[in-house]
Amino acid sequence: MTVSITEIDKHIENHSRFNMSFDQSLEFRFIEETQESRRRVLFNMGLLSLMFYMSFLLNDYNYRSEDFDVAVIIRFCVVMPLALICLCLLKTKRIRKHQELMMALLITLTMLSSAVLTGLSKSHAVHIDLFALGLISMVGNILYQLRFQYAVLSSFINSVIMIYMLITFPTPDQSTLFMIVMIFTAITVSSLIANYRVEKAERLSYLLSKRQNLSLLKKNAQYQEYRSLATKDHLTGVYNRRYFDELHSRINKGVDKRFRTYGVIMLDIDHFKSFNDLYGHPAGDVCLSRVGEALMSCVRDGDVVARYGGEEFVVVIPGFNLSQTAERAEKIRNSILALEIPHQSNKGKYFVTASFGVASHCEDYGETLEDAVKRADLALYEAKHGGRNQVQINCSPRGNVVNNIRENRESRIKV
Repeated sequence: MTVSITEIDKHIENHSRFNMSFDQSLEFRFIEETQESRRRVLFNMGLLSLMFYMSFLLNDYNYRSEDFDVAVIIRFCVVMPLALICLCLLKTKRIRKHQELMMALLITLTMLSSAVLTGLSKSHAVHIDLFALGLISMVGNILYQLRFQYAVLSSFINSVIMIYMLITFPTPDQSTLFMIVMIFTAITVSSLIANYRVEKAERLSYLLSKRQNLSLLKKNAQYQEYRSLATKDHLTGVYNRRYFDELHSRINKGVDKRFRTYGVIMLDIDHFKSFNDLYGHPAGDVCLSRVGEALMSCVRDGDVVARYGGEEFVVVIPGFNLSQTAERAEKIRNSILALEIPHQSNKGKYFVTASFGVASHCEDYGETLEDAVKRADLALYEAKHGGRNQVQINCSPRGNVVNNIRENRESRIKV
């Protein structure tokens, strides 16, 4: 499910409002994409808070030594095993969708165990523990950074437990009770505000990051579109001459390592001028388009098909030797013939056909792509004058090399 930049901008504009939830689709993506980072935070902070919680055994030993055995049972035998189970579930990723709720319930369990411990205590200074109970809500809201809705839920339940404890357990005087209430309320409310601001900032950062990524994707798509327009022939869908010239430069410089060996096919639609004269240029455009489709259906993804000019095409096939290239040319020839495009001026066939010249790159003679194309073009010339609708092969560049040496020698003599 994709999200548009417009939707992202809408959420960024409305980010200053109190409601920080996104639309359903974006909210789902936000939860899914941040779930793993949230899992790591909850696990690490859960482990740290468990260590803090168990360290309060020192407080139990110093201030209520007569109830130390009860504190050990509650902390070691009740809270710690349940906390370790939650952390193991987080580590194994078995409860990813409900990890926030699980950690919120763990905070509530810690508050409840503290209430039980306070209720069972026989110490005269038990009311001192009530001052520290606000720390439990602060752990969930700030240390765990629970999602705001779960932070509110756990803070509300903790407040209910706290009210019950204040009603049930006696305190020395009203001023102490008032101080306990003020401290607990201040810690709970301030930690909720901090939790809200942290999640708000996280969501804004997510929106800005998502917008930047979408903008980059859009620019990349536009670049690919412009590049396609610049390198593709709009009529046939194959590459244009400009792209082929760039390929020629890359191959000769050794930039594209796929083209260490390759085969070249030159093909020309037979009697195409008479086809245009007989059926008109719109029909000629349709013919070229269908021939382009036939060509693309016969090549691999890494092969290069380009419109060389007019009704002439060139195919460069990396990794093919001469016989493989000739077989591919024959396949293309049959594919064009199978189109059965009517052509009354093409005597003997009465369908559109094409003639083919084939050559393969000979590295031993220091050939360039331009040399291989010239040899394939010579073979195409032979196919044209040999009756058309056929594949001719130029086997070796040796004759061309001898001719080049002879021409260079003659030019030096003239000089």
